Amino acid sequence: MVEYDNRDFWGLIFRLKGSILQVIAPKVITITVLAAGYTGIHFYVHKIVFSAVPFSIVGVALGLLLVFRTNTAYDRFWEGRKLWGQVVNAARNFAIQVRGYLAEGEESAALQADVIRKAAAFCYLMKQHLRGEYHPGEVEHLLDEQARNAVDAAGHKPVCAIADVTRRLERARAAGLVSDVQVAEIHKDLSELIDCLGGCERILKTPLPLAYVLHIKRFLGLFCLVLPVGLVDALGWWTVPSMLFIAYSFFGIEEIGIEIEDPFGRDPNDLPLDEICQTIDRNLQELLPGAPAAGGAA
Repeated sequence: MVEYDNRDFWGLIFRLKGSILQVIAPKVITITVLAAGYTGIHFYVHKIVFSAVPFSIVGVALGLLLVFRTNTAYDRFWEGRKLWGQVVNAARNFAIQVRGYLAEGEESAALQADVIRKAAAFCYLMKQHLRGEYHPGEVEHLLDEQARNAVDAAGHKPVCAIADVTRRLERARAAGLVSDVQVAEIHKDLSELIDCLGGCERILKTPLPLAYVLHIKRFLGLFCLVLPVGLVDALGWWTVPSMLFIAYSFFGIEEIGIEIEDPFGRDPNDLPLDEICQTIDRNLQELLPGAPAAGGAA
């Protein structure tokens, strides 16, 4: 996600980074050139006379569709952000409970460090899973060789990491390092991590219905292609800048919806998952046995 200052009015107006202008420019230019062509035909070949009333009626319907499209996409974006906020909280709560519940001692300290690091690794692996990637170097500082080999071979790598944490906690319970009730409390946070993963997968794997997407694209494309016919008699050569503005507005709204409907990728306006995972990693590292006391949330 691109950082910005919302009070920098003029700076934001002329800013290109994070904008969808580069993406929609070819479509906007095409519509503007066609508008110029229609206008040239109107003045130099054959006068085009057509009422703009049908376009004003249809334009309202198109505007409502685009607003609904953008709102639907933002709902997905915001739900994804809330789920990742829950991941942050659950990971911290898990580490705090592991440190508080497990008995003191060298064996317990090693166990605590292992499961806390694997919880941090889960967050990185969850991010990679949602992006369809796998970068073992990102988690190598958190996993021992055996765990790395298990994750490398696993089909669903985040679940593999959490399953290993569950096995380690069960062995700790059997060894008397933690009670049944305490293990049950710790497992609530692990379950929440898995629930958040499932929620993100639901967003990722449930695209908007194809019929809806096709209808909006066809409706928008056809509207922008024929609208100059209804404007040229009334506006003359002002049809060209008018269509430039209209095409920019409509195609821009649609492209924003496309970009944010999958909030887990690497587009400029997607969620800052790299920074979120690094924050979780840093916070959990501060909770490792022997680490200095945490100085506050990052």
